[in-house]
Order: sequence, then structure tokens, then C-alpha cells
Amino acid sequence: MASEEYKLIETVLVNYKFLEEIVKMEVDFNNLKGVTYKHTTLDGHANNDSTQKEAFKRIERKNDLLKINVLLSYVKNAFNKLPDLDKKIIELYYFDKQNWNEVAREVHCSTRHCMRRRTTAINRINKYCYFEDIHRYVLIMSALCPINVLGVC
Repeated sequence: MASEEYKLIETVLVNYKFLEEIVKMEVDFNNLKGVTYKHTTLDGHANNDSTQKEAFKRIERKNDLLKINVLLSYVKNAFNKLPDLDKKIIELYYFDKQNWNEVAREVHCSTRHCMRRRTTAINRINKYCYFEDIHRYVLIMSALCPINVLGVC
């Protein structure tokens, strides 16, 4: 059975272009001027103001997207360290959305060999990535990604 980290890397690969677009749109959105809110009132108590609550949600979303951006850069850097055949298999299968028969034809290997190389490549990517809180990444990814291979609902 695949580890939680393996499933997370695979979810990132399946949704890589989508995640890049989300991060890019958020950066563009955050370049607009806005109001910054503190988490508490002057006397140190949490404020129940609906505007402030919405600001807290945006702050949390911004932190989540920052984590996703970091995760994308980890995966991209690890991906670049893979052997050329593994990179080609990952690109064709995850980024170009080709099926295994098409991938195998393109790289001149058997389907089974391509699938094994994919598994090895994801394990290598996982080895290069650092997850300070895997469960937080899983929650963020399950909320963001339209294609969820994590099995988390």
C-alpha cells in the first residue's frame, strides 16, 4: 500500500498545472491593496466581527497556498533530479494525461516497465521532499484538487 507521502506526491503530479495556476492567481490577487487585520482586539480577546473572521480565512488561505507553493517547488526540484526516462514518463502520464500504452510507445518500453519506473520516480521525489506536517498538506490538497488520489474526503 502506498504511503501518505507517496499519495501526496502523486496528487501534486496529477494536479500540477492546476496548482501552479492557483498559486499564480493568488499572487496576482494579493498584489492588490487591502486591509490587514490583527487576530485579536486591543484587550487581547478574539473579535467576533464578521469582517475580521473573513480576514482570518484569507490569512489561513494565504498560508495554505504558501505551503502549496513550497510543495510545488520541492516537487519541481526533485523532478529535475530524476533520470531523463523517468522525467519523460512522469511528463507524459501526469502532465500530458496520456494512458500507459501511449507512454510505453513514446518511450519504447513495456507498459509494466513504465509503471515501475513511475513508482520508483515518485519514491525518489518523495525522498527529496520535506514535509513538516504531512497531514496539513493532505488537508490542503484534498480541499484544492479536483482530482484526488489521496482517498481523503
